[in-house]
Amino acid sequence: MTLSRNRRSALWLLFVGLLVIGSLIMLLWTPTSIKASKDASSEVPRTSPSPGFHALLVGVSEYPTLSDRHQLIGPRNDVVLMRRLLESRGFPPERITVLADGVDEAHDLPTRVAIMRAFDALIEQAEEGDFVYMHFSGHGAQQPVTEETAASEPDGLDEIFLPRDVGVWDSTIEQIENAIIDDEIGAVLDALMAKGAFVWAVFDNCHAATMTRVFPEDGWRDRTVSMDDLGIPEEAQQHAEALRFRGADIPEPVAPLDIRSDATAGGGYVAFFGAQSNEAAPELRLPRGRPGRQLHGLLTYTLASALETLPAGVSYRQLSEQISRQYVADNFFRTVPVFEGTLLDAPVFEQTAGERVRQWPLTRIDDDYRIEAGLLHRIDEGALFAVVPSAIADDDSVIGYLRAREVSVVGAQLEPYSPIKGRDAVIPDEIPRNAFARLLVSQPRLSLQLAPPLPEDALEIPYSDTERAALALISEVLAQDAVADDEYRLALEVVGPTEGADVVLRLQDDRLWLLSPGAELVADGPNRSLSIHADNHDALNDLIDSHLRPIAKVHNLIRLSAQLGTAGSEEVALEVRLLWRTDADEYQPIIERSGLILVPGDMIRLKFENRGRTSLDATVLFIDSRYGIHPVYPIGGQLNRLMPGDRHSIKGTITADTTGIERMLVIAVRTLDGMAPVDFTYLAQSSLPETVRGELVPDLTRGEVDVLALEDLLTEVGFGIPRLRGFAPTRPVQRTAVMDMLQWEVVP
Repeated sequence: MTLSRNRRSALWLLFVGLLVIGSLIMLLWTPTSIKASKDASSEVPRTSPSPGFHALLVGVSEYPTLSDRHQLIGPRNDVVLMRRLLESRGFPPERITVLADGVDEAHDLPTRVAIMRAFDALIEQAEEGDFVYMHFSGHGAQQPVTEETAASEPDGLDEIFLPRDVGVWDSTIEQIENAIIDDEIGAVLDALMAKGAFVWAVFDNCHAATMTRVFPEDGWRDRTVSMDDLGIPEEAQQHAEALRFRGADIPEPVAPLDIRSDATAGGGYVAFFGAQSNEAAPELRLPRGRPGRQLHGLLTYTLASALETLPAGVSYRQLSEQISRQYVADNFFRTVPVFEGTLLDAPVFEQTAGERVRQWPLTRIDDDYRIEAGLLHRIDEGALFAVVPSAIADDDSVIGYLRAREVSVVGAQLEPYSPIKGRDAVIPDEIPRNAFARLLVSQPRLSLQLAPPLPEDALEIPYSDTERAALALISEVLAQDAVADDEYRLALEVVGPTEGADVVLRLQDDRLWLLSPGAELVADGPNRSLSIHADNHDALNDLIDSHLRPIAKVHNLIRLSAQLGTAGSEEVALEVRLLWRTDADEYQPIIERSGLILVPGDMIRLKFENRGRTSLDATVLFIDSRYGIHPVYPIGGQLNRLMPGDRHSIKGTITADTTGIERMLVIAVRTLDGMAPVDFTYLAQSSLPETVRGELVPDLTRGEVDVLALEDLLTEVGFGIPRLRGFAPTRPVQRTAVMDMLQWEVVP
């Protein structure tokens, strides 16, 4: 976009920025008045659902008829995770049917017959007003349409789910043996809705050709099987391609499932899909780089995490927006989930708004304590908890405080902690047996995970002399940073070469390439990957400051945007929408929060409105595909304060300056009486060069970043500094912040 940048007064902005340090991470840190924190992180109450709640969980990990490379592990973990979550939401265990291999207490193996029998049982049991949850984890694929399904598939292909006993192409019926066609699932939803039931269906599988990944991370599998592997003959594939070409001008149905509009009169449905029809939905070890991680489908894990963290009364639309945010924050921008349905604005699980206190029973372990909540619940090391004598204790009953010391996926070890100078830490012997740990503060893990270049013995083609020398130098640079005692040292976590990371370093063609996880190495063209020539040792020596620090800044802002999402707050409520100008010179709202494709010359409009009960100071930043951060609003002395009900609109044009993934970040901070408006436009930084050949670009060094307040916050919280300079949590902070991020891809 064509965007201008205004100059900043560094010292003044440092003063202003320090005043709002607590607003972005220490959400309502109020050890002396816990109510503010309690309201800010309310949980959906564990109310028992209506008697008519039913669930079907299908997880197919083993495929005896397919090759070893098509075997999965994640689906069995997915159904265990979702069964646990549904039971915590009050689903009666006897009404949760599990069809999975390798799962204790599963009702049957996930064969076609068992799945179809479960469908029939759901239809028979469903009554008006019932709620039905269906979850499918396993392989997906595509097959050429039949005469019966051709009308609903302009692309000439049926999407199919592969049960355990899936076969190969049967030329007599022109279908994959035992496959479950999307139209069959759509018919089940039709029948359930016709009886007046509401259906939520989640499909964590894909039906696209496997994505090409130059260096896939350990454990990564795409949940798809190609038509060749299923034995579909070339002539059948060509016939489907001809139908797709003939139907090129026919728009695809909005709904991936063929739902009849007249069937929704009695009930309704919502469906979540792991990927678009031309993408792959992966399973991998999640959460990346953390202890105890397991193989899960990306959609399943992200969905469960969002359900465990979002406040009361959120809708399916808000849930889907949070999932999209988290995909972006976790670097899965090449996979775009899809959401559809007739009642996306209905409350999730039909639960009404109400206070949801994020608290868990304490289990005593010597002088430490454990809770059954962890990374899945977005709790990390350093999270602060208040100890209360019971689940219904009021805020004046606090016994003391605990801090998370070790955190796994669904558990955390807590230790006594004193958050306020002069106040004693909790004494374990004084904690009653039925005490609870009530979450006060949980900040995101602000660091940069880096996968170093592959060792030479892992390569088919050995390194060149230039690449070998560069590998030795890079190893030295990363080792020096690991032992550095600089307060501005980047919080850099070096993981295994094939583990999930924010940045993947690869040496190839005498260049050091900086890749996003799962992305292809693009050597030429407008979307070429970032690189440094391997013989430029000066540039390699400055790798951390010149490249990794700006990248870390963007990644941490994205993480914050997922942590401080806009859903569910009444005091601070910001609605952000993106619109695209059509050929008719009208602006049309864009529903998708990611996956949008734009070209140079496209015009877009960003609209944001303060829908809360307090005034907000808003900042809008544009983040280009090469990690440049550019101010959009306010600029030129604009007043950026929004009173309740105020709205603002920004128009811009997409340019060809950069191509690839681009983002718009909106930050809104609740204002304090008498305080000057706060804006974060000083977070600006230059874009990284596509290729560093000779001398480094001068303005890529840290420079004025040293005095940027939010960068200081990220430095101190995420880069290993034990305290917040200029801010001590000795009094309540009556301020909260929300962030929202929209994403698109610019193609030439």
